[in-house]
Amino acid sequence: MLDKLFKQHPYVAAWGTLELMYLVSLVVWAVLSSGNFSNVFVAGFLIPSVICSAIIWTGWKRKH
Repeated sequence: MLDKLFKQHPYVAAWGTLELMYLVSLVVWAVLSSGNFSNVFVAGFLIPSVICSAIIWTGWKRKH
C-alpha cells in the first residue's frame, strides 16, 4: 500500500513523511522542554502544516 502511494502520488507521500517526522520531533521537544503542548502544537505544528500543505497542493496541481 505504501509502495503504491509513493509511486502514484509522490507529493502526498513526501508531505506525509515530512509531517510525521516534524510531529515526532515536536512532541519530543515539547516533552523534553516540559512546555505546554497545546501552545507548542498550534504555533509549532498546525500553522506550518497548513502553510506546507498549501505549498505542496499548489505544486501538485501545477503538475497535473
